[in-house]
Amino acid sequence: MSKRSLWVSLILTVLASLGAVTIAHVTDTTPTLGLDLQGGFSVVLQAREVNGELPSEESVEKAKDIIRQRVDGLGVAEPEIVRQGRTVIVQLPGVTDRSKAEQVVGCTAKLEFRPVLAVEPNSAAVTTTTSKPEKSDKSDKTTTTAKSGKDDGEGETGAGVAGLSSGEGALPAQFAPSTTTTTAPPTTTTAPPATTTTAPSSTTTSTTTATSGTEPASTSQTNGCNSGSKVDTSTVSTTAPLPEGAEIVPSKEGTLLYTLGPVGFTGDALSKAEAALQESWAVNVSVRGAKKAEANAAFNACYNSEPTCPAQGQGGRGAIAIVLDGEVLSAPAVNGPDLASDNFTISGDFDQAEAKELALVLRYGSLPVEFDQVALQQVSATLGTDSLHAGLLAGAVGIALVAAYVLLYYRGLGLVVVGGLAVWGGFMYGLVCWLSANQGLALTLSGITGIVVSVGTTVDSYVVYFERMRDEVRAGRSARSATDRGFSSAIRTIITADVASFLGAFLLWWLTVGPVRGFAFFLGMSVVLDLFVAYFFTRPVVALLSYNKGLIESKFMGLESARSRAVDTNGATS
Repeated sequence: MSKRSLWVSLILTVLASLGAVTIAHVTDTTPTLGLDLQGGFSVVLQAREVNGELPSEESVEKAKDIIRQRVDGLGVAEPEIVRQGRTVIVQLPGVTDRSKAEQVVGCTAKLEFRPVLAVEPNSAAVTTTTSKPEKSDKSDKTTTTAKSGKDDGEGETGAGVAGLSSGEGALPAQFAPSTTTTTAPPTTTTAPPATTTTAPSSTTTSTTTATSGTEPASTSQTNGCNSGSKVDTSTVSTTAPLPEGAEIVPSKEGTLLYTLGPVGFTGDALSKAEAALQESWAVNVSVRGAKKAEANAAFNACYNSEPTCPAQGQGGRGAIAIVLDGEVLSAPAVNGPDLASDNFTISGDFDQAEAKELALVLRYGSLPVEFDQVALQQVSATLGTDSLHAGLLAGAVGIALVAAYVLLYYRGLGLVVVGGLAVWGGFMYGLVCWLSANQGLALTLSGITGIVVSVGTTVDSYVVYFERMRDEVRAGRSARSATDRGFSSAIRTIITADVASFLGAFLLWWLTVGPVRGFAFFLGMSVVLDLFVAYFFTRPVVALLSYNKGLIESKFMGLESARSRAVDTNGATS
């Protein structure tokens, strides 16, 4: 390699390392800290046996996806949710509310289809002032919000709504046979700006069950889902007791309250749910053979507007609500008999994203899995901060001791090691910041341990190179020749050692869960950076030093001491 090429390689590598740190600083990007460094909760869930049988691993995987959707909805920074067999481990960094942690991960992921008995506006949501922007409730495709100029409650749909007689309203969404090619016309709605706001999350996350008294009482769900608050039944216009098995359930956005009958069928009855573009976006659904009779009974009761599923809206058909985690996601009208006997569609005023989201819910909520909480660990923020400081201190002390050792042993060449570690550290910091910001990487205490351990792996590369150089000098070659021949011999050893370390780190990352994965990931990443720095920084630095014969052969560099010892040994032998 020419001298010019060596300079280009060296300068570009140093600038790239400095640039990685500079970009992280300018963009105010820092590594995202894991649970053990900032505090939070770790919950271990074990799938429960149902009728003496454990659920399949596939269903547990789907339940894990639902838990992830719940956690993402909370805005938890970089959660870690992994499945090991039929066990799900959830880490929620930054969450300090124990009830919230248990609420999110401890409830049953159960999808239900229930007949709609009545719908009315949630007056608590209408009158509550929040900091969120105004927004109409799109989670319910069976209703329209009141237009400007109408009294509060008009146009909201359904029997039991104040100001509306039974059957009034609009139900643009529908369950219909798959051969049906027409869908209801899209309904354009506008929310009254002065009266309609979205409900705060604390008012939309539980259900109400009937009691023996004259008024329905508010209770949280028995499975723990969304149990952080209760539906305020004082806002419900009717004072009659609920039918047996009925509940009052909020819509996803909280602007509507649904009175729902007993469960008609559950999500495990579905075998397929796919979003498709027909005349408009719709969801194609199939029912499992063993569940068709049960599903048809629920559909036909609504299609015939029986008392258990009274007519809703202008179509004169009953509606079935799709309920997940104690919230009504949609409530389409039933516009066909025996829908479960063949494929059917859920159509309406869907856009592509809404249709795909509904199909996703129908698929991922189709296999109910109940979990037992076998472990709940809380890490305080103070303990997390102490762990971070201890890890950083351990890393700083370790690097300082390594630097002192190589400076004492290799003298001037030890400065090359220190410079190489600085370049390596710049790349590592910039890469960790980028992965945290763009790929959701969280730095944990085990990750810091992996980085500290990898410093030794990096220094090993320098030791191999320098010792090969010394061997060449002892063999009688010049210092300039020893640098080239020494690197050519050392790089094969370095590659072999790094590949072995990388394979070990990869297997640890692939086969394990929890903190060990963090250790393995950072160890593997450091091995890749070690090879890069060894070739594009260490080699050109030492090669450029060898062009200065006086410097490379000086006592400061320590190579001539190897030649002197070789001469003394040969003289003593002869």
